[in-house]
Amino acid sequence: MSSSDIEKRQSSDFDVTYRQQHGYGTGSYNGSENYGKADENGVHKVFTEGENDKYIVIGRQKFLRDDLFQAFGGTLNPGLAPPSQHKFANPAPLGLSGFALTTFVLSMVNAKAQGLTIPNVFVGPAMFYGGIVQTIAGIWELALENTFGGTALCSYGGFWMSFSALYIPWFGIVDAYKEDQGQLGNAVGVYLLGWTIFTYGLSICTMKSTLMFFALYFLLGTTFLLLAIGSITDKFGVNRAGGILGIIVAFIAWYNAFAGLANKRNSYVKKFSSVLYKQQQLLSYKQQSSTSYEFIKMSWEGFKKAINRAGNSVMIKNVDRTIDKDFDIEERRYKVLQKAGDSLQKEAKGYLDSLRAVTASQVTVAEVISNLYDDSKFVNSSAGGYNVGNYYLQCVQDFDTETVKQLDGPFRETVLDPVTKFSGYFKEINEAIKKREHKKQDYDAAKAKTRRLVDKPAKDATKLPRAEKELNLAKDIYENLNESLKQELPQLVALRVPYYDPSFEALVKIQLRFCTDGYTRLAQIQQYLDQQSRDDYANGLLDDRIDSLLQQMQSLDICALGIK
Repeated sequence: MSSSDIEKRQSSDFDVTYRQQHGYGTGSYNGSENYGKADENGVHKVFTEGENDKYIVIGRQKFLRDDLFQAFGGTLNPGLAPPSQHKFANPAPLGLSGFALTTFVLSMVNAKAQGLTIPNVFVGPAMFYGGIVQTIAGIWELALENTFGGTALCSYGGFWMSFSALYIPWFGIVDAYKEDQGQLGNAVGVYLLGWTIFTYGLSICTMKSTLMFFALYFLLGTTFLLLAIGSITDKFGVNRAGGILGIIVAFIAWYNAFAGLANKRNSYVKKFSSVLYKQQQLLSYKQQSSTSYEFIKMSWEGFKKAINRAGNSVMIKNVDRTIDKDFDIEERRYKVLQKAGDSLQKEAKGYLDSLRAVTASQVTVAEVISNLYDDSKFVNSSAGGYNVGNYYLQCVQDFDTETVKQLDGPFRETVLDPVTKFSGYFKEINEAIKKREHKKQDYDAAKAKTRRLVDKPAKDATKLPRAEKELNLAKDIYENLNESLKQELPQLVALRVPYYDPSFEALVKIQLRFCTDGYTRLAQIQQYLDQQSRDDYANGLLDDRIDSLLQQMQSLDICALGIK
């Protein structure tokens, strides 16, 4: 059986099955039935006729079987062609890189780095890299259906091109304000203020992204705000602050750009806390980033708390502020202890390093003296013809090896390690004090909120009970932590003396051992010196003898050749 016969057989079987299922019978159309008439439901019966059911009759229409099947299953009515599929690279790193470089250059000028005062150097990057290239990257983002990325990159690309137009004489913008330079500053300030509003709006749209991505837009908005204020008020300090903050923004933009570029194939840095990295590594991120997500979430929550506390500290009135003078006194005493402890740790390590440096210098000096005595034709006859420099070298080498090296271990165990361990507690105590300060701010904010609801009752009657409940909870947390610190900080300060006493005693003994051994060893060198030198030293004549030797040296012709 050929393929065409199989197709006809399948089509015939389909027709028979279709007619049986729909009650049309299995017979062919013979013209005796009501031709073209519909039933009571308005549905026409379907008939076939001809050899091998070559024709199909629907109502008063007669079709070739092959044409009808092609119309329903072939290409007679193809519909819309499916859109072509293209894979594009991520354009965000390109746009962010252009933005970062241009921002860095202009911010260095605003910060007056290296004495820069003429800003025209940024015009080239602003027109081409930060302007045209960034705009192209933004259009690319729109093609990828990324509305936020396209809006941001195209907008800032337009910003750089429009801002650089101020420094291009062809546009005539600055020339229009020649008669009133103050008005030019105000106009630029208003222009930058508009970008401040726009950028803060974008920062709101990044609050559910990563901390670095949010920081980019938030700090950029603050930079625009500072530059706008500086342009309007003509304050050097404000402009410079905007420039410094702009440099930070540039590095954050570079960070986010590199996050979109770095991967396992080209970088050993595998993870960046960036929204671009999450776009490129979405699958692996979902599998491996539960810990990273929690860390980012915790960092973001902490950042929001810090912002809220900063705002509350400004808005809270003095009547709602909590003051504990007893704690303030204990905190000041603790700060004095911390400063002394950190200084003691630093100086203790410096003392050990100094001992090593002294003995190493002694060995170096002894080596030079030994070489001088070896080169000298004079040999101490009273010492048996031995080189006294060699004895001195051997003495300081033994002192360095046997004494100082032996003191290294005991000094670490009894002095340096205990002092370092005690200083290590300062970090934990500082964290507790910092936490207490945060809880105090939360308590003050809860008091202020409750007081406002009492003074001006809200329409929602449940707000005041909720505020009072939050106030009681914040009060309990703050007071427990505050009382704990007030009780334990004095104990810590009081324990400093019994804790440091053994280390101080060990330090004195180590110093005594160092000085005693050094004196004992060096005193033995005297027996190798000539008797005349020792007698002159004892009688106070050694200085006169040295002066006589110096005069003899000066009388040599070689000493006067450079003067003549």
